[in-house]
Amino acid sequence: MVFHIGVERGKTFEKTWDHFLLPAPFTRTVILFAPPIYVPSDASAEVMEAKHAEMQRELERVRDIAEGWFLLREEARARYRVDFNQ
Repeated sequence: MVFHIGVERGKTFEKTWDHFLLPAPFTRTVILFAPPIYVPSDASAEVMEAKHAEMQRELERVRDIAEGWFLLREEARARYRVDFNQ
């Protein structure tokens, strides 16, 4: 399951290995979940590699949308709500 949490305001700690983001008190957040990615239990190395690439693409997609969420106009947010609520 791939997801990302975007915050309106926060402090990013640049000197940490993961660039930890501490949300500001009372800030707004958005959590976006990508559709589940199913991997067969008998998946070959090639299938695993393809599923890993699919997961990475989805992670980057939901990250980009979530991190820019509060800069979007309401019409764009409405389109994403339709996409993500299916």
